[in-house]
Amino acid sequence: MSIIEIKEAVENQLQIDLNSRLRDRRHADARALYYRLSKDLTTSTLYVIGKEVDRDHSSVLHGLNNIFRHVDQNLYKKMKSDLYGIYSSAFQ
Repeated sequence: MSIIEIKEAVENQLQIDLNSRLRDRRHADARALYYRLSKDLTTSTLYVIGKEVDRDHSSVLHGLNNIFRHVDQNLYKKMKSDLYGIYSSAFQ
């Protein structure tokens, strides 16, 4: 699983551009979802995760620590399960 695949999955699910410079709740929550999924499903650093969406590591850290709590947890669990299922089935 790569951060690019996670980014595409979040963008497709939410119909949003994660590279957008907008800072409204919808975009911030979508980026926080991408940050958490990337952190949970890859070994990528905060720098690499942020670079993919034109943010720095401190923005990723802020999203994980402060914004992620506003994200729909059911959506997070569903996407994590779906992405992990795709990832694990590739090795079977």
